[in-house]
Amino acid sequence: MTSAKKKFRIAATLVAMVLVLMMMCMGIYAANIINVTNSGTLALGSSGDVLADVTVVKVRDNTETTIATKSYDRSYEEGVATAEDTIGLGLVEFTKVTDYVDYEITITNKFDTDTKVAVNMTTMTAPDPIKLELITADNLVAGTAHAIEKGQSYVMTVRISLDTTKITAAQEENGFTAQEFSFVLKIEKGSTTAA
Repeated sequence: MTSAKKKFRIAATLVAMVLVLMMMCMGIYAANIINVTNSGTLALGSSGDVLADVTVVKVRDNTETTIATKSYDRSYEEGVATAEDTIGLGLVEFTKVTDYVDYEITITNKFDTDTKVAVNMTTMTAPDPIKLELITADNLVAGTAHAIEKGQSYVMTVRISLDTTKITAAQEENGFTAQEFSFVLKIEKGSTTAA
């Protein structure tokens, strides 16, 4: 075999290998692209004489956007009346299966006496394949209350992402919209039993 033929075969083999690698990379990249549009709400409920501030911040790609700030300084008879607020969290769009959005909810106890404020993320709902995850410094589980001492703040983060094990082939190929998620946060005076 001549030197020119040998060089040609080596070059052809290298070009073929590069093309195969490029195709594999494109396939992996395409498998990670998805088009999902979600929207959601946070329902805030306070009962008893609650003195607290609640701030909701949306965090995506290191960009923070304040969604809402609420102050609770209502005087209700304990166990009788409840104040409810619903906060629209806006659209959440995913273009890759690895995308996620965090909602940081900061609750600050505004009492000037030694009164605690109990907070409890009672309900978190989303259809498949949307996944909601509660993240706190003390690994609080949804449905469990946390007491906030006077003048202190507590941060609960709800991470919204996709559960890749629950994405159907049709959803992966065509994308999907109108996925609604919601979570409910209860705030009470002086206990750790917010329900």
